Amino acid sequence: NSDEGKNHAAAISAALFKQDRKATIFKLKPLLYLPEYKYSFDEDTPIPVGCNFDLKAREGVLPEGFNAANAFAEGWRTELFSEIFFKLLQIVNFAFEIQKVGSFIVKEDGVYEVKTNKDCEEYLTKISSSIEVTALTRDAHNKNWGLLLVFYDRDGVKHEWAAPKELLASKNELCQILLSRGADVLPTEHNKLPEYLMEAKPRARARCVSSPGWHDGIFVTPAKSYGTSDERVLFQTANARKASPFGIKGSLQEWQTHIGNRCVGNSRIILGACLALTGPFIESLKLENGGVNLRGESSTGKTKSATVAGSIWGGKEMVNTWKATGNAIESHARAHNDAVLILDELGQVDPREAGDVAYMLGNGQGKARANVNGDAKDTASWRLLFLSTGEISLADQITAGGGRVRAGQEVRMLNIPSDAGAGMGAFENIHGANNPKEFADGLQHLSETYYGTPAEALLTRITQAGELAKATAFIQQRQAAFVRQYVPATAHGQVSRAASRFGAIAGVGEYCASIGILPLEAGHATWGVLKCYTAWLESRGDNTASEDIRALAQVRGYIERNGESRFTIMQTGFDDNVGQRTINRAGFRKVQGDGSTEYWILPEMFKTEVCEGFDPKLVIRVLKDKGYLESDSAGKSTVTKLVPGLGRMRVYIIKASLMQSVD
Repeated sequence: NSDEGKNHAAAISAALFKQDRKATIFKLKPLLYLPEYKYSFDEDTPIPVGCNFDLKAREGVLPEGFNAANAFAEGWRTELFSEIFFKLLQIVNFAFEIQKVGSFIVKEDGVYEVKTNKDCEEYLTKISSSIEVTALTRDAHNKNWGLLLVFYDRDGVKHEWAAPKELLASKNELCQILLSRGADVLPTEHNKLPEYLMEAKPRARARCVSSPGWHDGIFVTPAKSYGTSDERVLFQTANARKASPFGIKGSLQEWQTHIGNRCVGNSRIILGACLALTGPFIESLKLENGGVNLRGESSTGKTKSATVAGSIWGGKEMVNTWKATGNAIESHARAHNDAVLILDELGQVDPREAGDVAYMLGNGQGKARANVNGDAKDTASWRLLFLSTGEISLADQITAGGGRVRAGQEVRMLNIPSDAGAGMGAFENIHGANNPKEFADGLQHLSETYYGTPAEALLTRITQAGELAKATAFIQQRQAAFVRQYVPATAHGQVSRAASRFGAIAGVGEYCASIGILPLEAGHATWGVLKCYTAWLESRGDNTASEDIRALAQVRGYIERNGESRFTIMQTGFDDNVGQRTINRAGFRKVQGDGSTEYWILPEMFKTEVCEGFDPKLVIRVLKDKGYLESDSAGKSTVTKLVPGLGRMRVYIIKASLMQSVD
């Protein structure tokens, strides 16, 4: 009961109204009553009467500085206070503070320009609905200045928009964006709104960023910033018309009940959900960019499984399509920095760009471009894991465009069969649904009904002091254990890199389960991710390098295509081979006693055709390591043979075991 207390109450009310001017706020009237007491039978200790008490009116007003401690000393307790609480409530009415901004006045119902008539009398002309400039924004380099605008639409919904100042150069674009967001801008001959915004000089400052993700310990999304800092940090972009894919609908408990519980027992869905939650840890884990591609036949549930990953951060807008140019996908990647990028139907990307896009996403950096003056523009960059779906693999798409698949591309995008092997497409457990289609359709509907809360819960948690470091240590332990347990010591480095990514995703899933975000038992996230890792390894072939596997496949494929037409069969006697004609001959084939066939390949054909797209030395090494290439007594890769029609010469001899193996 003091001026200080009243000022505090007024300040709190003003702050609440600043957040929502439709808020209902009450303040308490002074406690102008004293509680009555009665005494116990066996001692002289006064006790409150309880719910059946009478209040005695206090003489005069409350003493200056009277507070809760004084009321407690007088005998006020919860049960006493609750009896008259609602009688003491007094509503606080919102009062808009009229502002003078240069030659403009901002009222509750609009912004007005102050004009003067011929008699030197002032009058007001309305130019827009009430739009307040509450702060000036700029980035960490004191560039990209902007204005933090606050206004209400006709439904009374509050809008807060960090508008780049550069939009003031285009009156039409600025007005169009404001109109689309619910503000009213009056059509006048001379649009005065940019002039009003330029004259605004708020004292408050805020830091702006142009991409979501981590910025000096603050995690920023287009809708909200998480963490504490000296200045407020806001998302600001010149592309203000583009709808944000991030969003929140429903509660975390609803997401867990309707979506999270359906992840149980479904390895592909678990992988997608855990991968989506890994984005905020990429920097702290020092994890390289990359992703996975769920490959499988149409209508098996892979796309609708991906919507679950999207629901971690937002609604259906989180799922993008591969049907875009490389530049557009680069823009998508930047807009999902430190989150997750979901791309549906790999087959729709231009085959000629597929390989470059995989490299670009994995490298976390876009193309270097020049501005109109020929100077280099700032290069877009990002940190993220991406989830792709498609009926084909990345290798298939690159090959369709006439390109060559490189190991770096395949490591950046790991190809996982979407079929989980349970006879239900991408699912192993349909949780009581009549069939997999019904389960998949339900997943998609629910993912568009409840979304965004898992990411919100995670970001709220890891932006608390010290929590990110604890979470990172937890995840790293499980990541290291995953690699240690499931990667043989003899495995190639490419396998270790992939396993490290799977291990990190599993670790994130275990962490989110431990803090109550994912409704999974301990170890279940690891189970789901491990099944996907095993499926990737099996579809890949073995633990050797990707180039080695493809080199063997290249040689086998060449022989399978050309074995009859371009390899002259070796008859029993040398003279029996005379007169045979083989068009465009690549070599000879010799049938062994057990019916298998050995292939003698001519040196130049081996280098130019059999090894096309590969370093011949690599192909030779792989064939020798696997025991499929015959060597001479000196260990050389070619053997001197008497070749029909050509005489003695050195040839590459591919053993019959190559075509009989399943490497």
